[in-house]
Amino acid sequence: MAAKARFEPYLQILGSLVPGARQTAIYGIDGQALACSPAIITADLKSCVESVCTQLSKQGAGHLTDVRLLVDGASTYVLIVRDAANKPLGLLALQCEPAKLLSETADTESVRLLAAAALSLLEREFTSTAAAKAAAPNDNAVNMQWAADVAEHSPADSHSGVINEEMFRALMQRCNAAAALLYLPACGLEIMIAPEGAAATEVEQLRRVTVQHIFPNVAKSGAPMIANKIRESSNADLVPYRILCVPLIRGSITIGVIATFSARTGNSFTAHDENRLQRLA
Repeated sequence: MAAKARFEPYLQILGSLVPGARQTAIYGIDGQALACSPAIITADLKSCVESVCTQLSKQGAGHLTDVRLLVDGASTYVLIVRDAANKPLGLLALQCEPAKLLSETADTESVRLLAAAALSLLEREFTSTAAAKAAAPNDNAVNMQWAADVAEHSPADSHSGVINEEMFRALMQRCNAAAALLYLPACGLEIMIAPEGAAATEVEQLRRVTVQHIFPNVAKSGAPMIANKIRESSNADLVPYRILCVPLIRGSITIGVIATFSARTGNSFTAHDENRLQRLA
């Protein structure tokens, strides 16, 4: 269950990066399902992944390439997650649009390019998980490893490397924000400082909009985003807060975001606010 919780956030990212994907699944190199959306993957797609795992075990690490085929009448891709040394770490399976002929579907390179940000994050996740299990096989070790890795990019306790809520609250106050969210999905870390006096439904809406709608776009572009007016597709009313979201970047990969919120009745966020939050973050 712990492994599933670690990998599930990547499904959200992939849903934004590859919007045509009807089924998405992340597998270990041993064929173990780590996360999937929807919750039950079809037998044909599972069989396809198992076949790739079998081929990987028989061939050298560098000899098997990404796979494109038709499964259940839909374009299907099995992308291999590799480390810098080209060693296979895991598999990403995507079942996309219906197709009658394989020639009608996008090639594997095009799909891999769409999913590049998620693949890079998955490489880091697989590598960190393996290292943590070797040293101390428990979830806390994985989270501590990630906390240490992102400490230089996030408000953290400089002595322990652990994200510190008190310091994050201080950052929020320096930005004159009514609320803030620190979201690091790859390590399952999230700190939400709610607006004073806000109803639980408002807090959940803020989190949902930021995590499900804004974060995937920021992760894909690597650029900040200001949403002074935003509404969910399922709700005709505007979200009662303005949102400023900046990426936390490690190397060239967005590993999380910091979002600050202000009441919609107040002043709009500006480029000056964006620059200040980026400097503080």
